[in-house]
Amino acid sequence: MIQEWHGLQGRSAEFLSQHWQKRPLLIRGLLAPDELPRYCPLSPGGLRALASQPGALTRLIRESGGAAPWECRRGPFGTADFESLGLGTVDPNWTLLVQRVDRVLEEVERLRELFAFVPRWRVDDVMVSHAPPGGSVGAHVDNYDVILLQGSGTREWRVESVPRGASDEELLPALQTRVLRRFEPSHQWELRAGDALYLPPRFAHHGVSTSVDCLTYSVGFRAPSRADLLTSFARHAARLCAEDDRYTDDSEQLAVALLDGSEGGGEGGGGAGAGARGGQVDMPGRGVIPLATTARLRAMVRESLLSALDDEAGFEAWVGEALTGTVAASAASAATATSTSSAASVVSSALGASSLETAPEKAGGPAELGPAARQAMEAWIAAQGAKGWGNEGGEGEDEQVDDEEQPLRLGLEADLNANLEADLDLEANLEANLNLEADLEATIRSSVDEVDDPLASSRALVAALARGDAAAPRMLRHAEDAIFGCVERADGGLSLFVNGERLGGIGGENECGSSAEGEAAAVAARGMRALCASSFVNVDEPLRAALRVSAEMRALVELLLERDALWAALDD
Repeated sequence: MIQEWHGLQGRSAEFLSQHWQKRPLLIRGLLAPDELPRYCPLSPGGLRALASQPGALTRLIRESGGAAPWECRRGPFGTADFESLGLGTVDPNWTLLVQRVDRVLEEVERLRELFAFVPRWRVDDVMVSHAPPGGSVGAHVDNYDVILLQGSGTREWRVESVPRGASDEELLPALQTRVLRRFEPSHQWELRAGDALYLPPRFAHHGVSTSVDCLTYSVGFRAPSRADLLTSFARHAARLCAEDDRYTDDSEQLAVALLDGSEGGGEGGGGAGAGARGGQVDMPGRGVIPLATTARLRAMVRESLLSALDDEAGFEAWVGEALTGTVAASAASAATATSTSSAASVVSSALGASSLETAPEKAGGPAELGPAARQAMEAWIAAQGAKGWGNEGGEGEDEQVDDEEQPLRLGLEADLNANLEADLDLEANLEANLNLEADLEATIRSSVDEVDDPLASSRALVAALARGDAAAPRMLRHAEDAIFGCVERADGGLSLFVNGERLGGIGGENECGSSAEGEAAAVAARGMRALCASSFVNVDEPLRAALRVSAEMRALVELLLERDALWAALDD
């Protein structure tokens, strides 16, 4: 029997113990009506706008009416593609799916944080799908956990109550999608906006739209297969092998195998020329790979794998690379072809609209600084630090600003507020967003000297964060496509990995020679965990304390800012 809950608030531990990777769960009212716009802002027209963006990872599945049954086409798609579907008609035979929407829209990115009780590296992406009444992608199974949240409209779900093994997944033949030949559901519900359905891996399910505004947000969780892990680890072990570490023959065994015992004065002895015909030596075993060679190869592979497994530091490094780099290395997100801020602005006008027309102003969280604007702000903060702004002097000194600097700060706030309050059409919104970044950079750079050291601006920003300066950002955020993970080391320290690359680490308490050093290491560890736990990092005491006491943490955050893996967010 599949249980039904009302909300998930305060029940994370119960969910993990009773349902996570065990049993499906229906969650009514996961999001209240007033919460939906904060996490599920799209309309069908907004989703089509995303699907038309260059580089969009999008599919259009047509049960009928295409070149073949259950046709699957990959986008991006244009106006003609959508017109061919007969928008506004009763044709129920198609579904539009757009992956990695969380890389483009901050509201959807925040949706991932509702499930913060699951390790961050396990969260894959958020896919959004739209279909007219009757539209679906067919009955199927997934190899990963998924939470299906109804963002708008309604959808009917039918689910089997027992997971299927890989041998029990007979599919309809010759299709471009995986549709089950046999589907025997035991449960059926209609989900309304705000309801969610959790499905562990391998539970067959079938969702069918029951409204014209049906939008489903699918939060997928990564689960690398054993085969994926073995393949990845084999590559890791191979990198540890020396170039000159190659197979060599055992001369005595080779002679026996090739000559099959005929060489060497056996009974009837023929010496070196025995069995020769036409000046050639008869080697009857030349085409055979003998057991001795097989054993020798097995020993080489075993030795290499065991050596890699016994290398504690190397294995920990592989774990960080494999678990934070799987998605990053597999494919580019929609933001790689066009900047994320640009893509977001393109969609923002369509978020609440049914077509690509001007939409009402949308409320949002912090205004994001893109790389250029962020670098300009950092340079400004660095310049203020050089002038004594926010220093450790008398109380209230960080509030004092020169007359020349006051217009700069007011202008910065005015520009950002103007951008947030603008209600522009599609093209104008995009242009305003790009101009804001350029104008902000030009304004700030005209007011301060250039910083020669590219790390100097990040260094000053980190120092301001550690001090808790009033003008310093109160939130940092991960880049949209960044997967952070800190790997616990055997020495008690932590190593930070981002998208499969080790960027640094902090020492463990086990290495400390005094109680004071041990406490400092513990503070740094808490800051590291806070930095990796969420895509939106509040600059509160755990992180500030870590930045104050740990030079390693300061260097790491400086590097993350410099590489645009971490951004400063301005409050709106």
